This record gives sequence, C-alpha cells and structure tokens, in this order.
Amino acid sequence: LLRKASSHGIGDHFGVDRAAIVNISSFAASVEMNEDGSGVLGFLAYKISKSGLNQLGKTMAIDLAKDKILVAQFCPGWVQTDMGNMGGRIAELTVSHCSEFRILS
Repeated sequence: LLRKASSHGIGDHFGVDRAAIVNISSFAASVEMNEDGSGVLGFLAYKISKSGLNQLGKTMAIDLAKDKILVAQFCPGWVQTDMGNMGGRIAELTVSHCSEFRILS
C-alpha cells in the first residue's frame, strides 16, 4: 500500500504527503545515553523494544528509499504518563501539552 501511495507522488521528494512511516521512539533506546543499566524493574524490555524499533526504522528507511517512502523516528522527550512517572519523578511535559505540537505538517 505504501509503494502504491508513493507511486502517485510527483517529483523526487520524500514527504508525508506521499507515503510515510513515523515511529515514536525514546531516549531510553540510546546505547550512548544508557548510564543506569536496566533501571527500574521492567524497564529493560522497554529499552530493548525501542532499540529494536530504531533498528527496524533505519533498515526500512534504507530499503524503502528507492520508492521515495519516508521513514522517520522521533523522541518526544520525557512525558507524564503512568509509566513515565514511575519512581516518583514527574515529567514537565504532559500528554495534552505534547498533543498541541504539530508533529506532521
């Protein structure tokens, strides 16, 4: 379906108006930024799954580039959620605040 959508695009550009996959990742997936090991109980699986998502996104971006399909990932930062507030720390960003941003235009 993505290839079909992309084939209707005009020009040689990448964009969400053509065909796109956008993944929401996390800084927890960063190997470089991992200074606390697995952290709180259950966080290891989250870190591993987000790292896998990053690898999938990068691989798909390479594989789908010839079809002009945009594959992008972003990390919104630390947001107040049930999971994000574990350990008694409260994030400054709320879900409603983040939803005000236009991620895609």
